[in-house]
Amino acid sequence: MGSQHRSEIIMDNCIAVVGVGRMGKSIVDFLIAKDLKVIAVTRSEEQAEKLNRKWHKGLVSKQKYGVITADKADEMAGQFFASSSMEVVAGADIIIESVYEDVEIKREVFSQVGKHIRKDAIVASNSSSISPLELKNPSLDISRLVGLHFFFPVSVSNIVELVTHETLAKDVYTRIDNFVTHHGIVKVEQGLNNAFLLNMLSMAVGGEAFRGAIKFGFSKANELSKSEIFPLGVFSLFDHVGIPVILEATMRYADHDPLENKKSYEYLLTFMRVMADGENHDMVFADIEYPCDLANWDGEVPPLYDNEDEFKQRLNYLHINTCLFAVETGLIDKNILDKAIMAIMGTDKGPIQLASEIGHRKIQWALEVFYNEREATYYRPTSLLEY
Repeated sequence: MGSQHRSEIIMDNCIAVVGVGRMGKSIVDFLIAKDLKVIAVTRSEEQAEKLNRKWHKGLVSKQKYGVITADKADEMAGQFFASSSMEVVAGADIIIESVYEDVEIKREVFSQVGKHIRKDAIVASNSSSISPLELKNPSLDISRLVGLHFFFPVSVSNIVELVTHETLAKDVYTRIDNFVTHHGIVKVEQGLNNAFLLNMLSMAVGGEAFRGAIKFGFSKANELSKSEIFPLGVFSLFDHVGIPVILEATMRYADHDPLENKKSYEYLLTFMRVMADGENHDMVFADIEYPCDLANWDGEVPPLYDNEDEFKQRLNYLHINTCLFAVETGLIDKNILDKAIMAIMGTDKGPIQLASEIGHRKIQWALEVFYNEREATYYRPTSLLEY
């Protein structure tokens, strides 16, 4: 029986999630809601026992209040299981890694995973910045490893970046594509050239918002960064994800830089390195009033002369331009861009729709003014604004 035919009949109904921190738990809850069997691999037996008790307690409570029947409770009892032993992944069709955003930690996890999985199992990394090929190790067949980057909270965003590579096995691609499609997850397929693009789209806004923080303070700059396609605010978003994760990802984005905008956030990157260093490692942007309040940071940032309304427009138009540049350069299809941004940000509009409503010429004229200030390339208007 050929692998293509097998991929059509394989039902990937048992999923192991390795790492059940905040993101891992969100993935577990999402998969359970899809009626899939989920195995959670935890750091400690104590954590595993706690999760198992919570699951069974929840079933008892649902049965008590008539949410489910006794038969349904018995049926669901085996839907979730947590263990601190990596050996349990042997029973999974798909193994999703969701541990700390560190190459060495992830490599060690995959080294252990590779010792126990079935030969036909699919392995996926939930990394937001580390490509599958970087996680190669002798105990794991790299052709079975794919990037599967969910966005937090998973049940709300319902979107995934599917990161493929040239050595990915055909049956793995077919099965993971079928899995995502079957469960109604919005998919943004990416290769190594545009991997993690959706996160990168916010970095130019973050960099320029940092310039605004010098003048207005972080709280006000965050408020002014909110828009119809970025409702949370850039610094609130970074705090929500976690500064160590954002820092690790930003360094990788700057090295890769398919959007050609790393100059926009070089000052922010330097600042976050200080935030994550030594005594500051638990700090978030909400803890800081102005950048100059952070000890050991003395960076010089190009001055900003905007008033509040001008600054808000600057960030909004920059974000739109960055998104349209991604379409212009073939990094993302225009038909998926609005849908992806709306899913991640929880908005009713995407950048393409918003650009049309504002008016391409209006955005283009404003961007040309920003570009002429100091010839910052990330403000150069995309050709898509000419139509």
